[in-house]
Amino acid sequence: VGIFAVFAITFSFSTLLPTVLLGPPYKLPESLSFTIGLLLNLGSAVAPLVAILTLDRWGRKLTGIVFSGLGIIVFLIWGLLTPRTNLSLFLVLAFLAGLTYDAAPASLFLLSGELYPTRIRGAAEGHNMAWGRIAGILMPLVAGSILSIFTDRYYFFVYAAILSAIAAITFPFLPETRRKLLEKITGHS
Repeated sequence: VGIFAVFAITFSFSTLLPTVLLGPPYKLPESLSFTIGLLLNLGSAVAPLVAILTLDRWGRKLTGIVFSGLGIIVFLIWGLLTPRTNLSLFLVLAFLAGLTYDAAPASLFLLSGELYPTRIRGAAEGHNMAWGRIAGILMPLVAGSILSIFTDRYYFFVYAAILSAIAAITFPFLPETRRKLLEKITGHS
């Protein structure tokens, strides 16, 4: 569920955010839309580094909850702003959106890789990735439907916040694997 949610955000944003930003109420020039895309990608590039620094300190669950929770806040605030109201904050939120929607998956991938016994780990991770790809195919269509139904583009950001909440809710149900040997986690000695 968590993998599906975070992939849904990633693919929906990469597919539809330019359309959202070029239309009302934002009506951004293409150059500014390009800058926002660059900031999203920079946030995504920094996310694994931030995740590495926090995963062993905070644990897999808390890292995922924090970044998914931050995603909720970032998406809701970002959707309320326009570049005309506060361009600097709008750009910072673009970077933070990229950071949050790529740091949470890092937690999930590390955690899920630690949960499965070695003999099925590859197949289990493949199964997780398949659900992520299914989200990547289906959820931009859902987001596009939301954009066609609601003229207010804020709902696109609400959609991302809901998916972040779903990812955040997933983490407490997973076991914490921080500082545990893989043999102990998977039950093999």
